[in-house]
Amino acid sequence: MRTNSTGATRNGKQHKFEYQGFLSASVLHRFAEYMHKNRIQADGSVRDSDNWKKGMPQQWYSDSLFRHAIELQRAVERGDNGIIERNPDPKNPNMVVETYLSLEDALCAVIFNAQGWLYERLQASAPFSRPGSGSSALPTQSYTTSPDGSGKVGDAWPEFLVTTSGNSSGT
Repeated sequence: MRTNSTGATRNGKQHKFEYQGFLSASVLHRFAEYMHKNRIQADGSVRDSDNWKKGMPQQWYSDSLFRHAIELQRAVERGDNGIIERNPDPKNPNMVVETYLSLEDALCAVIFNAQGWLYERLQASAPFSRPGSGSSALPTQSYTTSPDGSGKVGDAWPEFLVTTSGNSSGT
């Protein structure tokens, strides 16, 4: 328990996520720049920023993540400042378009694919549907973290889904 000099009290911080410590605002900003730049599609249209949340096969993320990680390592070993990404030409599928990616952009591509892959795994195990699908019901059964402070949550629920709802009609 924390007590302010005014007498106000709050629960302790030891079991709360410290996002400011876990994440870097600079990295998130650079990632947002990368994502914004890549909203422009081959036909010139701009996709919604959360388009990736509509769902893609985990294999797509896995393949792309591995490819970018290998290309990054090759660039580092050669002392290069970037990688060449090869994609089919949208105007001629028999041709390939080569695009230079800086090491920062390639790292952002790795972050995107790791995040997308994890998102799909979490969606597959979550008892609620995708954003925009009409249902955003969170689980209604109450769970608590373990008394030993390990952070483990009952019934294999990811900790971010823990709810304090009194309704125990969930599974």
